[in-house]
This record gives sequence, C-alpha cells and structure tokens, in this order.
Amino acid sequence: MQQRPSKTELLRAVAQFLLAEAYPAIADKRLNFRVLIAANLANVVATELETGPALIDSEVSRLELLLPDVAGGDDRQSPAHRMARLNEELVLRLRSKQFDQRQREQVWAHVKQTLIETLGIVNPRFDTSPEIE
Repeated sequence: MQQRPSKTELLRAVAQFLLAEAYPAIADKRLNFRVLIAANLANVVATELETGPALIDSEVSRLELLLPDVAGGDDRQSPAHRMARLNEELVLRLRSKQFDQRQREQVWAHVKQTLIETLGIVNPRFDTSPEIE
C-alpha cells in the first residue's frame, strides 16, 4: 500500500513553504539565512531519498571494478555498508601507494564521477562540465 504524500513530497513541501512564505516574512537577516539553509537541507534530503539508492549502486559498481579482489563479500550486507567497506579499502590502498599509474587514473575517474553525482544532490546548479577543469 502506498502512502501519500511520500517523504520526498513532504520535504519538498517544507522547503517550498520556507522559501515562499517564511523567508520573505522574516526581517532578521540571521534567521532569514537559517531559513534558507533549512530549505536547502530539506531539498537535499528529498533528492537523496529519490536518487540515493541508484547512486550507491553506481558507486559500488565502480569500486568493485577498482577492487575486484574485495568485491562481492557478504550478500546480506546492505549496498551502503558494501560501499563503506570498499571505500575504506580504497583509502588504505591509496595511502599505501598500492596502485600503478593506470590504476590511479581509474581511481581518479571514479572519484570525479562520485563528486559529480554528489554535487548533483547537494548543489544541482554547480557546473560540472569538463570545460571547467
């Protein structure tokens, strides 16, 4: 059974209320700024609810390609836990300089893609086009 409104819809409604009604009515600049932050956070969480699982799956897939000897593991483990475990291993290998030049380029491509996906959630207007490098 589906419940309406969804968590995403509720968060978007809160953000819309804060921006459309509360923000313009608040004279205190400090509180006004905090209302903007609250609206942004509500939108970020709503976007994470919508896209989070797909982005986690995408990151896990890339990490498993970089770390085939660590890929797999416990199938009962949630994708978020697998992602955390793989990221921990990636950090350990980077710190101990276990990657050759070709592998470092693959790691860099993974990090860039992860950053682009994260920016798509926290700041969708951020220019991530290749021309800005």
